[in-house]
Amino acid sequence: MVQLDSSLYHQTLQLVSNPSDATIHRTASEQRKARKAQPRAKTADRVARILDDIEDDYGIQLSEEQLWRSLKRSSVTREARQWLWMVIHDAYMVGTHWLRPNMRAELQERASCKACGQVESMEHIIFTCTAVGRECIWHLMGDALTRAGQKDYDPTWGNIIGAACVRMQNQAGSRNLYEEERWAVLAIESAHLIWKLRCERVIANEGAEFTEREVTNRWYTALGRRLDVERRATMLTPGKKGSARAKRIDGVWRPLLEDDGLDSHDWVTDNGVLVGIKRGR
Repeated sequence: MVQLDSSLYHQTLQLVSNPSDATIHRTASEQRKARKAQPRAKTADRVARILDDIEDDYGIQLSEEQLWRSLKRSSVTREARQWLWMVIHDAYMVGTHWLRPNMRAELQERASCKACGQVESMEHIIFTCTAVGRECIWHLMGDALTRAGQKDYDPTWGNIIGAACVRMQNQAGSRNLYEEERWAVLAIESAHLIWKLRCERVIANEGAEFTEREVTNRWYTALGRRLDVERRATMLTPGKKGSARAKRIDGVWRPLLEDDGLDSHDWVTDNGVLVGIKRGR
C-alpha cells in the first residue's frame, strides 16, 4: 500500500475545498463565453428578418456570417458599425425594454412614442414613426438616388440595416460595385440620422419636433461630412492603393455631387476643389 504524505494530502484537500481566485475566474469566464455563444432570440429574429428581406428584394441568399462580415466594409464607418451592431442585437433602451416589471411607473412611460402614441421599437423609429424627420429623410435619399440614375427601394430591414450586403447589377448582368456602395452609404447614414434625431427630440428637446428644413439641412450636412472623411482618408493613403481608393470614391460619389464638370478623380485628393452634395429642386 502506498503511503501518502499527510501535508500534501491536506494541501490538496484545501485546494479542492477552497479553489484559487484564478480557478474561480477561469470558471466564470468560461460560463460567460458559453452564454455569449448562445444566440439571443431577438438577435436571431432580426438576423432572419434582414436575410429574408434581402432575398425578397434582390433574389440572393446570404448567411448570417456574411451579414456580420459586411459591417466591416469600407462603406460602414466605425460609428455606424457600432450602431448597427446594437440595432441587430436589440440592445437599445427603447420600447418594451422600459416595461420590465422592476421599472418604476414614470420610467415605463418612456416606452411610448410621444409623437404617435405607439410603443416604440427600432422598427417603429426607422420605418413607421410619424414624427417629422423619418419620412423626410427617406424622401431625400430616394431623390438623391434618382438624380444619380439609380433605382430606389422602399426601406426594409434587409436593404437598410443589411445595406452593406446589398447586391446590384448593371445592364450586362455583372455586379455594379459603385451602386452597391452608394446605396450602403446613403441607407446607413440616413437610418443612423433618423435615430440621432429621434434621440435629440426625445432626450434633449423634450419632445419638441424638428422642422423639415432642419431635417433636410442635417441630412445634407451628414453626407457632406461623410464625404470629407472619405477624402481625408484617401489623402493619407499613398501610392497605387491611394489612387485606387480615389477612383472608387469618385465612382461612388460623383453622381451625387453638385459640380458635374469634374474631369478626373483628382478632385478627391485636391484640397483646392470644393464639392457639395447636389440638392433637389
